[in-house]
Amino acid sequence: MIPVSLLPLPQSTPPVFQYIECSIAIGCVAATPVVITASADETAVADAVKSADLDPPSDVHASADYRRHLAAVLAARAIRDSA
Repeated sequence: MIPVSLLPLPQSTPPVFQYIECSIAIGCVAATPVVITASADETAVADAVKSADLDPPSDVHASADYRRHLAAVLAARAIRDSA
């Protein structure tokens, strides 16, 4: 399992709120959790996670490549579901 936490950073003018940037914390993909900041867009977040230097372990449950792929997918879903 790869836990993903989302911290939206609001940039707004009342009464309309819009999230411009977000910080994403991803666990189980390196020795310590990785925090990535990107614009609050599914594609931008997925690209930021893919370009991060993630070094997940391979084991009987999943390969390192699959865990890297899953981290990008789950981070993009977190952005999509937060809207």
